[in-house]
Amino acid sequence: MKVDKDVQERLVKNLKNWQKELNKGIDGIIEYISKADTVEQIMRAKKSLLCHLLERFPLTAAHCYFCLKIIGKELLTCEHCPYAKKHKICDEDGSDYFLLKDSLKTFYHLVQKLYYKDETYDEQ
Repeated sequence: MKVDKDVQERLVKNLKNWQKELNKGIDGIIEYISKADTVEQIMRAKKSLLCHLLERFPLTAAHCYFCLKIIGKELLTCEHCPYAKKHKICDEDGSDYFLLKDSLKTFYHLVQKLYYKDETYDEQ
């Protein structure tokens, strides 16, 4: 399948915008970590960083070549999507996309629950 240059251009633009927003958040968290006075502050910030990354994982229509093609009216519906033919329609239960999104959500909740539990650390 040959690349549609217009769709490719929109995808690259969207990914560059995503990257800017992602990096702005990362930079802020790193700045906070660089000024932290306690290990607990660092751990809270690192947890925040992990959640920031997972919340912004680029699995949206704005970051999908095929969705952008549909949005551009080149494809009629998701039923005509080449990705869907191999992976099922994204919002269908059991589709590869649905499983990826669900796994990200599960991982996000695990990070929230397990990564740092507001414990304090003693000096060794």
